[in-house]
Amino acid sequence: MEISAKTDAVVRKDIEQRTLNAKQLLEKHYYAAWDCGTGDSRLESRAGPTGAVETHSKLYYLYPQDACIVWNGNTLTKDSVDSLIKHILEMKTKHTIRTLDVQSIMDSNHSLVTVTGTCTYNDEAKRNFSHMLILWKEVHPEQPERAMHWVIHDNFRWI
Repeated sequence: MEISAKTDAVVRKDIEQRTLNAKQLLEKHYYAAWDCGTGDSRLESRAGPTGAVETHSKLYYLYPQDACIVWNGNTLTKDSVDSLIKHILEMKTKHTIRTLDVQSIMDSNHSLVTVTGTCTYNDEAKRNFSHMLILWKEVHPEQPERAMHWVIHDNFRWI
């Protein structure tokens, strides 16, 4: 009985930590990249693989190159995320999370995240959305404290 209680506590703590990590990633990075303003405020310049400075949408940097992205039924690549952002560049957005559910999948470094909420466009039109993501925590053995979180699967849908 005591072993089961300890195991339950470890599992609960793991779920709480995954939920916190997912919530922080989505609120502070993903939805914040949309909601940070309009125009160039949604862009960021960083050194690319060759060392040359590249400018992309802030969302671009959350995806690995082979991410699977579907936005309202349209399949995107990491590179086409910038086109989506440019299309919506001048719209002011505000995402509000209503529900967030995190489930462990495959191993301790992958989580399935399901979100529902609302998005307001230009302080006028409000749309409900459903959002399902698979997050991958890339841990570097030499520096485990500097783990990177990636969105490897992203399916966003207005409802």
